[in-house]
Amino acid sequence: IGFEAKSSIGDTEIVGCAPEELEHSIQKGLAVLQSAGFATRAYIPPFNAVDRQALTILARKFDLVCGGPESERWLGCLPGPCRLEGVWFLPSYPPAYGRADEMAGFVRAARSSDVPILIPLTLHWRWEEADKFESVRRLLDALAGVTVTWSAWVQGHAWKP
Repeated sequence: IGFEAKSSIGDTEIVGCAPEELEHSIQKGLAVLQSAGFATRAYIPPFNAVDRQALTILARKFDLVCGGPESERWLGCLPGPCRLEGVWFLPSYPPAYGRADEMAGFVRAARSSDVPILIPLTLHWRWEEADKFESVRRLLDALAGVTVTWSAWVQGHAWKP
């Protein structure tokens, strides 16, 4: 879903956006996806920034919304996943937000826990290009066998009995 407008508060795009404008942009993007045969239950905001007003609007169309540390300015540092403004909010913070080469060690350490936990990971493809995605491949090796799709999580099928 593309969004053209820039916010007066920086690179946020949807934070502070007029509700009608955001609703229109979401509808337009969803129509493009639908015409291509795709459907989505999740939304990743441009620049990883979202505020409560945007969450309220996004809750009408999506089961979950992701956000990065950029959202803290408007939402605070929230544990996640959490239910907020009628939608599941999955925040991602360092060390689960960053470069794949830095994240792999964190993932290995988190895997040693006996308690299943959901940790949203955030990568930026642009940051991974320098090593031709080799760090992403190593991160995927660290994640082997423990990933969960958003759909499975939303439906309550994240953990196998």
